[in-house]
Amino acid sequence: DWRLFGGATPMVPFRSTLLPPMGPRERAPLLLQSTWSTLSSAHLTEQWDAVVAPRERFRRQCQAQPHAAAWLMAPPCEALGLLFAPSDFQLLCRRWLGVNLFPSLEAALCPACGSQGDVQGDHV
Repeated sequence: DWRLFGGATPMVPFRSTLLPPMGPRERAPLLLQSTWSTLSSAHLTEQWDAVVAPRERFRRQCQAQPHAAAWLMAPPCEALGLLFAPSDFQLLCRRWLGVNLFPSLEAALCPACGSQGDVQGDHV
């Protein structure tokens, strides 16, 4: 059963999109698990990028960069300035996960400059 992320959107089978068409008696080429993993990851990413908003696509591309999650692994050390207040850490985690920061547009005011933002905390 080919389903995208367990949802109701059917995926196109890998064989029809990642490998050349084959006749009824032909066998699929033997590929290493790492090759199948790379192909399937690329296929899922392509399908995902086709249905998500540009902001979400950009967020995922930024998170895929080297050392993008290094701040999550840094040990808290007040002397080095590596200590977040609990509310700041929760805010950072929400942004990292792409969760809305504000319940509505009316509440989405920037605490630093007072300008209007969107529910995800970006200035508009």
